[in-house]
Amino acid sequence: MNWSEAKALCTSQGKSLATRSSICPGGAGSQPVFSRPSGDVWMAVGDHDNAWISVGTSYDDRLCKLHEEVTGSAPTWGVSRGPEPETGQATALACVP
Repeated sequence: MNWSEAKALCTSQGKSLATRSSICPGGAGSQPVFSRPSGDVWMAVGDHDNAWISVGTSYDDRLCKLHEEVTGSAPTWGVSRGPEPETGQATALACVP
């Protein structure tokens, strides 16, 4: 699921994508409010178009950081069509009222 599809799914439920501050109240480098999923997982967030934060267990040094904070740019896979990013990472989302 890409970012637009994640946003559309939440909208179809009358909700919005969660923001980084709602998932990671402590900001970049903090623990998310839920248990971290195993692996290299990026979560779609509603901070801006194609915004993703790292929430998986694979990389503690990038926990709760936006993709552009980690790599310097938004992910190309975040707007492409396909089941997973081309690098094999998993994606996640959380919808909030």
